[in-house]
Amino acid sequence: MRDLMKWNIALARLSNFIEKFPSRPDEDHMFQYHEIIGLFEEASGDELSRFRITPDRSSPRINGASRTFWQSLCRWEIIEYAYFSNQIGGLIGYATNKLADK
Repeated sequence: MRDLMKWNIALARLSNFIEKFPSRPDEDHMFQYHEIIGLFEEASGDELSRFRITPDRSSPRINGASRTFWQSLCRWEIIEYAYFSNQIGGLIGYATNKLADK
């Protein structure tokens, strides 16, 4: 581990993120999660793109409007909950293993 201070900040942010994780995560949650991954990458020197949310796993949020109309106006996206949760679980597993290696 290269930077213990950043590592602890990343762990604290991940813990807070998990505690407040919604049942319908959106684009904002994805950005927050990717920032946390960035902290882990800086702290460890490891490349962790495998835990990021891929663009093909999100869909435009639809609130009663037709899909084509909404897609043209919408910038917020919904991320599939199970997929997002699995990615978070993978990052937790990574952090746990990294801590065990200390």
